[in-house]
Amino acid sequence: MVGWGYDDDDEELTILQQANLPLVSDHDCIQRDPVYGRLLNEHTFCAGYLGDGASPCKGDGGIAFLVRVYLCSYNNIIILA
Repeated sequence: MVGWGYDDDDEELTILQQANLPLVSDHDCIQRDPVYGRLLNEHTFCAGYLGDGASPCKGDGGIAFLVRVYLCSYNNIIILA
Protein backbone atom coordinates (compact mmCIF):
# COMPACT_ATOMS: atom_id res chain seq x y z
CA MET A 1 0.00 0.00 0.00
CA VAL A 2 1.10 3.59 -0.46
CA GLY A 3 -0.01 6.78 1.25
CA TRP A 4 1.09 9.70 3.38
CA GLY A 5 -0.54 9.23 6.77
CA TYR A 6 1.08 10.22 10.08
CA ASP A 7 4.25 9.34 11.95
CA ASP A 8 4.50 7.99 15.52
CA ASP A 9 4.15 11.54 16.90
CA ASP A 10 0.92 12.12 14.91
CA GLU A 11 2.73 14.52 12.59
CA GLU A 12 1.46 14.54 9.01
CA LEU A 13 4.01 13.03 6.61
CA THR A 14 5.02 14.93 3.47
CA ILE A 15 6.90 12.09 1.76
CA LEU A 16 4.89 9.25 0.20
CA GLN A 17 5.23 6.10 2.32
CA GLN A 18 5.08 2.44 1.27
CA ALA A 19 4.33 -0.70 3.26
CA ASN A 20 4.04 -4.36 2.34
CA LEU A 21 0.97 -6.04 3.85
CA PRO A 22 0.16 -9.75 3.80
CA LEU A 23 -3.22 -10.96 2.57
CA VAL A 24 -5.29 -12.44 5.40
CA SER A 25 -7.82 -15.24 4.93
CA ASP A 26 -11.47 -14.30 5.37
CA HIS A 27 -11.65 -16.77 8.27
CA ASP A 28 -8.73 -15.17 10.15
CA CYS A 29 -10.05 -11.69 9.41
CA ILE A 30 -13.51 -12.49 10.82
CA GLN A 31 -11.96 -14.14 13.88
CA ARG A 32 -10.03 -10.91 14.52
CA ASP A 33 -13.23 -8.83 14.36
CA PRO A 34 -16.65 -10.37 13.57
CA VAL A 35 -17.85 -7.11 11.96
CA TYR A 36 -15.71 -8.01 8.93
CA GLY A 37 -18.10 -10.89 8.25
CA ARG A 38 -20.61 -8.31 6.99
CA LEU A 39 -18.01 -6.56 4.83
CA LEU A 40 -16.17 -9.44 3.15
CA ASN A 41 -17.59 -10.80 -0.10
CA GLU A 42 -16.40 -11.85 -3.56
CA HIS A 43 -15.40 -8.23 -4.30
CA THR A 44 -13.36 -7.52 -1.14
CA PHE A 45 -10.34 -8.90 0.69
CA CYS A 46 -8.60 -8.51 4.02
CA ALA A 47 -4.93 -7.54 4.39
CA GLY A 48 -2.64 -6.38 7.16
CA TYR A 49 -1.03 -7.42 10.41
CA LEU A 50 -2.86 -8.62 13.50
CA GLY A 51 -0.67 -6.63 15.89
CA ASP A 52 1.09 -3.32 15.57
CA GLY A 53 2.62 -2.36 12.28
CA ALA A 54 1.77 -0.63 9.04
CA SER A 55 -1.93 -0.13 8.48
CA PRO A 56 -4.25 2.02 6.37
CA CYS A 57 -6.03 2.74 9.66
CA LYS A 58 -3.15 4.93 10.80
CA GLY A 59 -4.02 8.16 9.05
CA ASP A 60 -4.55 7.47 5.35
CA GLY A 61 -7.67 5.42 4.69
CA GLY A 62 -7.85 6.53 1.05
CA ILE A 63 -4.82 4.58 -0.07
CA ALA A 64 -4.40 2.25 -3.01
CA PHE A 65 -3.43 -1.39 -2.58
CA LEU A 66 -0.96 -2.51 -5.26
CA VAL A 67 -0.33 -6.13 -6.20
CA ARG A 68 2.75 -7.25 -8.14
CA VAL A 69 1.85 -9.96 -10.66
CA TYR A 70 4.32 -12.01 -12.70
CA LEU A 71 2.79 -13.11 -16.03
CA CYS A 72 4.82 -14.75 -18.77
CA SER A 73 8.09 -12.84 -18.50
CA TYR A 74 6.44 -9.53 -17.65
CA ASN A 75 6.48 -7.86 -14.27
CA ASN A 76 3.13 -6.09 -13.83
CA ILE A 77 1.63 -4.04 -11.03
CA ILE A 78 -2.13 -4.03 -10.54
CA ILE A 79 -3.70 -1.19 -8.55
CA LEU A 80 -6.73 -2.05 -6.43
CA ALA A 81 -8.38 1.12 -5.16
